[in-house]
Amino acid sequence: MKLPDDLARAFNDQITMELASSVAYLQMAAYFEGENLIGMGSWMKAQAEEEKVHAHRFFKFVLDRGNPVNIGAIDAPRSDFESVEQVFESALAQEQRVTK
Repeated sequence: MKLPDDLARAFNDQITMELASSVAYLQMAAYFEGENLIGMGSWMKAQAEEEKVHAHRFFKFVLDRGNPVNIGAIDAPRSDFESVEQVFESALAQEQRVTK
């Protein structure tokens, strides 16, 4: 059974948000690895992968109900971090946006 249009739009928005989070965490991983903080970089790459898994689950859910998937535009993530703390503050804010 197809999802109502407004619900399908909401799921598509969530797919876009999950993918944007994945890209943001990958950028954070790049910052950490550039600072030779390899363990933190690996952890952020794992977070990026987890967000992709979430997006794929929503993707399949929408398609399985006969609705189209429409991934929205994804802005370039922040890359100008000044400290490890700033990266984690940004990650927390990202999680809060996606969960909301």
